[in-house]
Order: sequence, then structure tokens, then C-alpha cells
Amino acid sequence: MTPKINRLKSTARAPRPALGHFSDLARVLALVALRPAAYFPRRWSFATASAIGFVYSLSPLGHRVRRSMAIAFPDRNARGLAREWMTRPFRDYVAMRRLIIGRDLVADMSVESRNEPAILREPGQSLIIAIGHFSREANIGLYKAWLIPKSIIATIAPLDRRSLRPRALRLRLQITAIMDAIRRARSGDVDVVPFDGPGALTKLVRHLKQPDAAVTISTDAVSAGGRERGHERDFAGHRSISFALGTARLARLSQRPIVVCVPFLDEDGDFVLDWSSPIPAPARDDEGADAQITNAILDILERAIGMRPGQFVLPIGEDRRWSETTRCWTDLTDPTSSKEQAGDLVLPRLESTDV
Repeated sequence: MTPKINRLKSTARAPRPALGHFSDLARVLALVALRPAAYFPRRWSFATASAIGFVYSLSPLGHRVRRSMAIAFPDRNARGLAREWMTRPFRDYVAMRRLIIGRDLVADMSVESRNEPAILREPGQSLIIAIGHFSREANIGLYKAWLIPKSIIATIAPLDRRSLRPRALRLRLQITAIMDAIRRARSGDVDVVPFDGPGALTKLVRHLKQPDAAVTISTDAVSAGGRERGHERDFAGHRSISFALGTARLARLSQRPIVVCVPFLDEDGDFVLDWSSPIPAPARDDEGADAQITNAILDILERAIGMRPGQFVLPIGEDRRWSETTRCWTDLTDPTSSKEQAGDLVLPRLESTDV
């Protein structure tokens, strides 16, 4: 009897990776189709991206996203949030491609910098700019040369240039576009490097030791596992995620402060950068402070996700919900409620729409 049960469980799980590969392949085809669309007039370019996002939202993954949004944001329109979340990476890709090919110009971008800390423009001051996986279109506004008059290294996820798997192909298209758009935004006056291990960390520390240097790094990056354990905590709709401690470790080793920046698009589609107060670096040998600093940054990012979930490009979970009244995340009262709403439908694992 036991072998039969195991076979049934295996069969039930089988469609998930298959549907995941199909989903990534569909997104690869969509991104390739959007490359020529970037040459259209601006309105048509983004209309094409929105149309692709709408069709994608009708897929099985779209059903999963709507369910997650309904659980995490019970007081909002789950269908609208799901469509915005699924459309976002396509609109971001078009925005980056238009910038890369010169259809849109950085000089024409209107960027509002809110709560900007004085340290950002302090002569000789080097610092770390912690960001999250928010709209890539809005994130480009961060790299306008006048905004941060410093020598910048922008870190990105490591790029697998060999694999032909759909997920790897999709990430190559998106990461390459991000890299090229960042370089275009600063007219090449930026170094874009993958944060892929001790060697990269050493390079970043050396850079920050110089005057007027800055590093941008995504603090909400999930730990890659391996020998080094990540920092476990709840985050947005998830009860537990393991986060990399790279941002905090970089601050500690370089003895440079951190400022958090949340980029987003306002109701008119203009760029807004919302800054935090500086977070000072702890003592160089205080390894225990890495988790505390990471928590402080993630708390800021988590609240920003609750306010604008459609502009966050990583998955939002089903174990916690956002309160419009208190403007914070809370655990579900009944831990089985998300499972009850899920039903028996076999769906692909909810993966990120972006990087």
C-alpha cells in the first residue's frame, strides 16, 4: 500500500515543475516579442506590454497570484493587484529596452527625491544604498547622474550564460536589460557587477574605502544556501524566508553607512525615490549586528511592499496579510485559512516574475 501512496504523491507533484518550465518559456517568448515593440511610439509600446500581461494573468499562474493577493490584501481588489503584478515585468522590460535603444532619454525623466538624506551629497562621503526588488522602470531613476554624484557600483544577481533552461533564458534577458539600462542611465559611468561570493564582497569593500563611492545592493535577495546560513524571518506575505546578509556585512567590513531607497511610480507614472535615514555601520567585529541591520532594512522594504504590492516583482506569500488600518503585516489568525482557500487545484510554484 505504501509504494502506491508514494507513487500517487509523486504524480500529484509532477505537473508543478512542468508548468513552471512552461511559464518561464511563455515569458521568454513574451520578452522576445517585446523587443521590437520597444521601437513603437511610447503609448503603443506600453500598451503592448500591458496586453501581454493581461493575457498572462489569465493563465493558471494568474489564478494563483489572484488567490495570493486576495489572502494578503483582503481589503483591496485582488484581480487588479494580480494583473498589475503580472504586467509589471513586461512594462519594466519595455521601459529598459526603450532607454537602451534611445527611444526614451534619461534627461527627460522627472524624478522626485523624497526625504533625501544630506549624507547622499556630502563631499567625500561613501555609502551603501540598499534597495529591493521593486519596479525596474522606477529603479532606473536612481541612476540619474545628478542624483548621486558619486562613483557607483551597481550589484546584480549572478548571470548564468550557459544554461538553455527556460528560467535561465528568461533571467538572461531580464538581467542583461537591467545592466544595459543602468549603464545607459549614467552614460557608462557605472560599474555593474554580479554579487556572487567573497571575491565580489572584497571588491565592493575596496571601492567603498575610496571617497565619494557608492554601492547599490538588493537587501531582499534570498540566501542561496550552501555552507553559509541565511537570516530567517517573516517577510511580506511569507511566514519565513532566508535572506542573505550581504548588505549588512558590507557595511560592517567597509565601515560605511547604509541608506535605504524605495523607488516607485506614482499615480501619474512619474519616478519617486523615497529615502530612509542613514543606518550607521556597527563595529567591524560585531557579526551579531548583521541580522539586526538586515531586519531594519527589510522592515522598511516590507512596509513599502504593503503599500504598493503591484510594483514589487518577487512573490508575495499567503501566510500573512497587510492591514490597511495599521499599515503593517500580521500573521493570519487561522494558520490553515490559506490552505482552505487554495482548494485542490494543482498549480505551479509561485516564482518571481523578475530578478
